[in-house]
Amino acid sequence: MNPDPLKLVRTRLGNYVPRTLDYDHSTCSAVIAILDFTLPADIGLFLIRRSLELTHHRGEIGFPGGRCEAGDNRKVDTALRELKEELSIEPEKVDVWGRLDDVKTNTGFIISPFVGSLREKADIIPDPEEVAEVLRLPPEDLFTFPHRIQLTRVVAGVTRTFPGYRLGEHLIWGATARIIDKFRMFMVQSD
Repeated sequence: MNPDPLKLVRTRLGNYVPRTLDYDHSTCSAVIAILDFTLPADIGLFLIRRSLELTHHRGEIGFPGGRCEAGDNRKVDTALRELKEELSIEPEKVDVWGRLDDVKTNTGFIISPFVGSLREKADIIPDPEEVAEVLRLPPEDLFTFPHRIQLTRVVAGVTRTFPGYRLGEHLIWGATARIIDKFRMFMVQSD
């Protein structure tokens, strides 16, 4: 795949001013969408399936990330700390491209999503207490997202439609699907 479109995406993200939401420390969280180009002619976007042992969002598909902690000076620090905890990827191996709009979950969290790439090949070692499986959105899906679907759900008596994605046997929905949708806008936007 020609990396030029990805350079455009990187530039767009670097120039983008994300919409931020007010939060308090108890609802602050951050995730990072990591692109991997370290394998020849292969690009992929990492996702994780969360462990069934976790308290929140168990078994759901998401990006590496989690709650802000007192030692995190910035939200990007939260995302990179969580990436290291969940997948053993050192922050120094990540080139952060930019930040997308904050996303509010129906569980009250405010997620600040970041996008980046690996600077070099990294051994991915999932923490089994947090990560049940590491998934990779295939390279051909990064620009076309062929498995996007519309989901319908009744919430408080109101029927709502929202985005979802199929990745093999997995269903990606909720905040993760909304983050992918926002990232997709940067991928398919024409100049």
